[in-house]
Amino acid sequence: LLKGATAEICACEVDPFATCTALELAGVNSCSETDFQCVKCHCSNEGNQLCEIKEAEGLVLTDNTCTVQQVTYAECPDVIQPPQVPTATPTPTPTITPTPASAIGWVLSGMGESCNDACTTAGKSCNPARIQELNDADIGPFMATMRTHVAPCTGGLWYCGFEECDGPSPVYENGDCFQAKLPHGEEQIASDCAAVFINSEIGPRSRVCCCGLESDCPIEP
Repeated sequence: LLKGATAEICACEVDPFATCTALELAGVNSCSETDFQCVKCHCSNEGNQLCEIKEAEGLVLTDNTCTVQQVTYAECPDVIQPPQVPTATPTPTPTITPTPASAIGWVLSGMGESCNDACTTAGKSCNPARIQELNDADIGPFMATMRTHVAPCTGGLWYCGFEECDGPSPVYENGDCFQAKLPHGEEQIASDCAAVFINSEIGPRSRVCCCGLESDCPIEP
């Protein structure tokens, strides 16, 4: 889930040929059902769309009993992005080369630690431009990069809405990943390698740091 100041967003998948069921009251606690083809969205960490999570009252059919209940659903975006189709490439012949111990790339800092300190410990320099690129990345590349090179966002991706988000983002804590970008969160214009994330409400968070060159810190497509 993406946590913004006024909206809750999730990564979602779109089924353009789903079968939906419309319910209409036909009597006391009974409904008539009509199936029809529809475009349906559901939250998924593997999704390449962004859906707003809505709540509304609706008819729910359970054990042949139709009642009005509060339901939660993912509202499909107005503009649906086309799926990313991977391009097949030939498999290169593997070569074995030694990896320098200091070639760190993407790393997590300690809780409340700056990327300058984390990269100095690794014997590398912090790359703020590359960190900003990851903060600005779309949800698909961001989640893939975290999963492949840093730590998987098992708790979801959130928009960071605190003032402290401007400078150290993206940040991470116990499976929750945070970006600082509009329209739902605090906007970060540029990453600051010296910044730390410590908030009076939620405490410190770890920073996602690029230690080295861009080639050391790949961003997945």
